[in-house]
Amino acid sequence: MASGEMSEGEFCAFLRDALGAAANVSRDGAVHFVCMDWRRMDDVSAIGQAVYGDLLNLTSGTSPMPAWGRYTDPSMSSSSSIGSDQPRISI
Repeated sequence: MASGEMSEGEFCAFLRDALGAAANVSRDGAVHFVCMDWRRMDDVSAIGQAVYGDLLNLTSGTSPMPAWGRYTDPSMSSSSSIGSDQPRISI
């Protein structure tokens, strides 16, 4: 689906359904890495809170060509490992 084809409400419903489906089929303690453009961080944070509960980590990066995205090497981030009985979100 191309950018701009969903309304704000449709996108939030899509995000809620997608993250909810991922959480429902995950083992206890799973960590989901969710990548999103900075313009949608409020949506991801709010919906992630509703689906997963606590936020595990938040990382950010830059790209010389924004349309290319960026791969963030997990060894370069400040993530932490915690025990949990439910899936967690790392944005």
